[in-house]
Amino acid sequence: MANTQVASVGFSRPPAIKMTLQGVMQAQYVQEKEQNPNYILSLGDQVFKVSLIAAIVYKEEIGTMTIFLLDDATSRLPCRIFEENQAAHDMQIGDVVHVIGKVRVYNEEKYVSPEICKKVNPLWLKVRMIELGALAQRENPINGDIVGGNTHVKKDVDMVEMHPSDKIMQLICSLDKGDGVFIEELLEQSPFDNTQSWLDKMLERGDIFQNQPGKVKML
Repeated sequence: MANTQVASVGFSRPPAIKMTLQGVMQAQYVQEKEQNPNYILSLGDQVFKVSLIAAIVYKEEIGTMTIFLLDDATSRLPCRIFEENQAAHDMQIGDVVHVIGKVRVYNEEKYVSPEICKKVNPLWLKVRMIELGALAQRENPINGDIVGGNTHVKKDVDMVEMHPSDKIMQLICSLDKGDGVFIEELLEQSPFDNTQSWLDKMLERGDIFQNQPGKVKML
């Protein structure tokens, strides 16, 4: 079994909002009454479910419960899986995981209770940090400058020593308007002479895929 899954209870599922751990830690936790779901309040928005990518820096198993401490370089947040799960048992310190779940509070400590927790390529952590650059800037302003919208924060990107495949992923993210990016456009925009070779390797590894003839897209 690859994922931690929670059975559906028949209600419509809220979208999972991509956030940094710092954003989760700084967000206000709102405890609702009766049957209304709890949520966190981030930048004025109600967030019922989060999508996180982070590295496991601590692991503890207590009976059927597995506790991870997640770190994405912006902050740390516990992840608690309460039921027996082989995938969680196999995950180790140093693995990078994609977690989709709900933020909870116990003894005034926030943690995430996952619906899905799966191991991913470590490159996805860099991609997520690039993707959330503008959000990270608003969470932790540099020199008081606030950047909104989908603007990428150059200072945040420059802080990461990027591999050519990371830079190509960043380029795909910036050019993709929803239906993928033409390979010819990537070859023109890329600063590397061997971009086609890198694209072939990334397709082989499964980092990207061809959604249409001549076009590629991030998974």
